[in-house]
Amino acid sequence: MDDISKYCQYLLISNECVILPGFGALIARDLPSYYSKEKEEFVPPRREITFNRNIVKDDGLLVHALSSGSGITFSEARTVAEKWIRAINDDLGRGNEVRLKGIGRFNRNRSGQVLFEPEMQGFINPLYYGFPLLKVTETDYAERMERVKNLVSGYRPRLAAVAAGIALFLTFSLIPLQISRQSKVQQQKAIISINDLKPSSKIAETDSVAMIVEEMTKKENALAPENEKPALTREPIRKEETNTPATVPVVSEKTAINEISDKNGFYLIAGSFVEMWRAEKYLNELKSKGFSPIIVNSDSKIRIAVSYSSDRKSADAILADHRTRYPDMAVWILKK
Repeated sequence: MDDISKYCQYLLISNECVILPGFGALIARDLPSYYSKEKEEFVPPRREITFNRNIVKDDGLLVHALSSGSGITFSEARTVAEKWIRAINDDLGRGNEVRLKGIGRFNRNRSGQVLFEPEMQGFINPLYYGFPLLKVTETDYAERMERVKNLVSGYRPRLAAVAAGIALFLTFSLIPLQISRQSKVQQQKAIISINDLKPSSKIAETDSVAMIVEEMTKKENALAPENEKPALTREPIRKEETNTPATVPVVSEKTAINEISDKNGFYLIAGSFVEMWRAEKYLNELKSKGFSPIIVNSDSKIRIAVSYSSDRKSADAILADHRTRYPDMAVWILKK
């Protein structure tokens, strides 16, 4: 059973759906990385596996992988797969747990329903380099507040020293201003005393003295510092207009109508997908290699076929020829 599990695990790397004939289907989808706040851990990107009990029709993917990997015929590989599925049903019927290594576990509940539980670490996809979970524990709030309090208290002596320095600077900067104002008043008094000694134009001198006293006693002149500088006006900053180029939408290529087939017959399938964009991507890859692929809709899945035949005999001959010419390309026959 472990050997067939390895085939399933290998197929889930490059396929979105692997059907276990008559039992159900394993569905794979890619999930991005995220941070779990409840568990305090970073979860790496992974490929999640779910189980769909309703998809049971054999598409030949698993059987073909067994045939190619084990070197047995297609019919012999189908017999091995059917025997493996019967063993799984027998174990579940006896109440045992069935584990697919690297994928998940199957159990049956009391009502007879088959339950699937994926692996805890998720499906290991080589594309994601096998990154593990990263545990990141948040520091306790009280501990963080205590660290902040200690950090602030360490700066208090420095703040006091800076405040004292600012006070001294302001004190010494105001002293020359007071001395300058006092010297100006003394000069004005000296001028008045010299003018009083002159006998002529007594009235005019008295008026000039009164004007000087009035000018010196004005509040705005007494308090104004020397060499008062004019106020600076600031002009508003103009924002430069930038021309942002318009975003050009990317238009994806659409699948041509003649590339989709709904005819009944036998198709040589090279890929099976759930999402159309993945199918279109693989379709273009086959075109670049010289094939003329078509899309076949079957069982709510999108399949890529590289050949079509109306009868089984011709389809078997094309399959044998294709495996000889392209041994590295996995293909199988789908009857529609």
